[in-house]
Amino acid sequence: MNKKTIVLILSFIVLWQLISSSINMKTLPSPVSVAGRTFELLYPNPLLLLHIAESTKRLIIGYLIALVLGLSVGIISGLEGNLKKIINPLMGFMISIPTIAWVPLLLILVGLGDKTIILAIFLGGFFPIAYNMQRGMEIVNLDLIRAARIMGLKDIKCILHVYIPASMPSVITGARLGIGYSWRALVGAEMLAATEHGIGFMIYASRAFQDVSAMFLGLIAIGVLSYLTDRILITTVENRTIKKWEMVTQHG
Repeated sequence: MNKKTIVLILSFIVLWQLISSSINMKTLPSPVSVAGRTFELLYPNPLLLLHIAESTKRLIIGYLIALVLGLSVGIISGLEGNLKKIINPLMGFMISIPTIAWVPLLLILVGLGDKTIILAIFLGGFFPIAYNMQRGMEIVNLDLIRAARIMGLKDIKCILHVYIPASMPSVITGARLGIGYSWRALVGAEMLAATEHGIGFMIYASRAFQDVSAMFLGLIAIGVLSYLTDRILITTVENRTIKKWEMVTQHG
């Protein structure tokens, strides 16, 4: 984190404090009250850590399933023109539906609990990952493919050594969109389907007690965790692939 970012965050906190001091604290809690509520949820019982751990576990499971299946479907549909004609309209239809709209249906079909939440996360992440993987396969330079085949690379080897590396900018884009949509799906699903623990559950449960500080704490936790998952997972892969291979300027 650079100095400009730190200054921006500190400026935001000061502005937040000034605004909250001029209005009703129940409407907008101050940074001090949110910090105090954070301490209360960490000591003596680390309830906040339980919420974060449960949400993180659900996100990892749902997102990894979405990543594996999304990349697989994207690769297959990108190579098979006839399959792409079938999948593309379905994918366009499914992408347009907000993930939270699936949750009531999943509650009826699956019931309360982790299965519904993980399915919602999967639905949130799968389609942008699959779509971008497919687009990446379609725009691979044909000269690279011809050269690979002349060198004896066929089928799986050609996919692993030519198609996927050449598609990495699209893969990174899909993975980043997928994890963002997965976080949204997680929080929305936890508000409706979680029986205990989870950041979304904490925010929704705080409504009953008008605990606005806890709600703000939940929002901050979501933002921080989303940023960290992007930096740890997506940016690490990006730095070791497209930036290392100097593909960034080529693809925008």
